[in-house]
Amino acid sequence: MLFAMRKPSSYGSGPGKISTSAPLATSAALLALLSYPVRGYDFLINDTAPGGYYTDILDGGTNEVIGGLYQDAVFDSTGERIGTNRGCAYYFDDVDGDPEWPWKYNVNEYMFLDGGDCIYLETYIVACTGKYERYTGGTLREVVISEDPNFVSELTLYERDDGPTTADDSGNGDAVMTAFRVTSPGAYYYSMIADQNNSEIGSKFQDLILDSSGNAVGVNQGFAYYFPNDTFINNLGYSSDTGNENRIFQFDNGEYILAIDDAIVYGSGPYQKFQGSIFLEESISTSPIYVSDITLVVDDETVAAGAGAGDASGGDAMLNVISEGGFHEAITDPETGYEIGARFQNPVLDPSTGERIGTNQGSGFYFPPAPYTRDVQYGNRHFFLKEGTFIIYNGVVVGANGIYKKYVGGIIQETVNSMTPYNSTILLVEPSAKDANSTGVGKEPQAEVDGSSANSNGGSHRQLGHGLLIISQTFLVLFLGIAAL
Repeated sequence: MLFAMRKPSSYGSGPGKISTSAPLATSAALLALLSYPVRGYDFLINDTAPGGYYTDILDGGTNEVIGGLYQDAVFDSTGERIGTNRGCAYYFDDVDGDPEWPWKYNVNEYMFLDGGDCIYLETYIVACTGKYERYTGGTLREVVISEDPNFVSELTLYERDDGPTTADDSGNGDAVMTAFRVTSPGAYYYSMIADQNNSEIGSKFQDLILDSSGNAVGVNQGFAYYFPNDTFINNLGYSSDTGNENRIFQFDNGEYILAIDDAIVYGSGPYQKFQGSIFLEESISTSPIYVSDITLVVDDETVAAGAGAGDASGGDAMLNVISEGGFHEAITDPETGYEIGARFQNPVLDPSTGERIGTNQGSGFYFPPAPYTRDVQYGNRHFFLKEGTFIIYNGVVVGANGIYKKYVGGIIQETVNSMTPYNSTILLVEPSAKDANSTGVGKEPQAEVDGSSANSNGGSHRQLGHGLLIISQTFLVLFLGIAAL
């Protein structure tokens, strides 16, 4: 979304992004511009202000640029600085030369603002807090003013009902794909090597989407990080070999789905009803040809307040994450050897009994400190638990099932009890029943750190104090000062 500054401007990008620094590259870009009500912008992004940062994500085997991490200043329409935007993306402009393809990169972003925060996945507003909370569930439009030598863009936020229609009467209702196959022949696959052992840690990919008759009806694009096999996940009946993924399902009729792991974060048009649900994926084959069958379901399962291990009063739930018996491995810059992120997999306990009830799996990137940023400890993480699963994107529960379904849309609160060894307590908070867009808190909570534990163990976590970790499989988007949760 905010990566045109790093890439050539010979094409348009994802829905909601318009470039005025060059002629509009596609008819889709023009339609995207006309689909929004016209009004002044809310934020101006400028990469030259203090605290700006950019670094390439390089493949460790070839040193090819496969993505980037960035941090830019945010100003309001009067020119006053009001925040900092952090993000990460993987590039897909090397896949083909189709100028109409809307997803030239997969992007995750977190914007720290005076008076609240906003969390974006592509052009969908996953959550906002404080005075921006009304934009939760809405859409974002970006107009790029300049890309070279300095990147400048204008961002406009739209509330849920102000942006392009997402109702079931979008015209594609008869073509809703609730079951489809994803397969790799004729598609694109790039193995990512970016750790200190020069081993494969993930991939970026484009796979074909087939209907029940075997006809190609779209493209599945994304990236994933891999993890060692976890017997506890397998014993609970889950598959642990899917990796930590960011995916875009783009259908030929123009509709699309944004997903983190198997959680549907956003669905356009008739797919909106699946938001917050967990889709079902059955792996048919992984080698030599990747084949999987996906079924979309509307998961309305709910549970009464107080049900399930670890529930606190008021229907909230508490979990305990520890590093002992877990996995941590750095993601490094192959040119400098610096650690720029991490993959991690940790046991999850019921804090009331000490019983292990699951595994937390995730990945993230680190960022240097900058104005308006805080020392919060979040990440894009998948919790595989005895009574259900839930998936966190930059602190927001974006998908869940079982007893955790009621927390979709809420923001977690995590207290770090110890860094060495790592031990934290996570509180899941239900969104406000009176406001469907509420995140459950008026202001995004900061992670609390016990002052008695100040050093990183060099294993599962980094010491807090330099920034935010935002991961998204995920490129995720998470930051330098945070520990690999």
